[in-house]
Amino acid sequence: FAPRIISADEMARVIACADARPASRCGPQTQPVYAMLVRLLWCCGLRIGEALSLRVGDVNLVDAVITVRKAKHNRTRLVPMSESLAAHARRYAVAVGLVPENPAAWFFPSPRGGGYNPGSATAHIQGLMFEAGVTTASGRAPRTHDLRHSYAVASLAKMQADGVDVYAALPLLATYMGHADIVSAEYYLRLDPSAWAAIEQAMADTYASVFPHEAV
Repeated sequence: FAPRIISADEMARVIACADARPASRCGPQTQPVYAMLVRLLWCCGLRIGEALSLRVGDVNLVDAVITVRKAKHNRTRLVPMSESLAAHARRYAVAVGLVPENPAAWFFPSPRGGGYNPGSATAHIQGLMFEAGVTTASGRAPRTHDLRHSYAVASLAKMQADGVDVYAALPLLATYMGHADIVSAEYYLRLDPSAWAAIEQAMADTYASVFPHEAV
């Protein structure tokens, strides 16, 4: 199976669609919930179940750190947020009425007062993707889990662009995503087609005699 790697431009369209959605008759909190949720999945690479399981006390809006508790293999980890994501999370908390005095409340409260079902949340996010024109080769919306794959690809590319050695970057990425080792993190990585031109240019001198351009 090859996941659909979503680009930053495509995700910007998905977020724009989430921001533009009118308030639902099912509950006025639905629109801000999904606008926050898609940002969290894209910016932190959380699993959908991890995100929907968050409680108010798990999201430290002062220090911009998320505590993911008892995730896969019963692991707990700390996930720092960027300042821009933390700023949106603070605005979201005010809009939805989340207060630190109620740390056990759901960070993503459903209209019925409980947490969201991962299946229904996935369907809603896929609807946003389809609306934004982000589809697979078959014309369907990507899986929500493809956002996690996309996060891994984008994060590694950014670290490499910032000069971080890939052998040092992989353990960092694995820890942030909650993997036991780099092998699990490597499963999420795919070669971004946008890198092909740079790879060809970098290897041109090495393979010039192997793949000659002139007719033979």
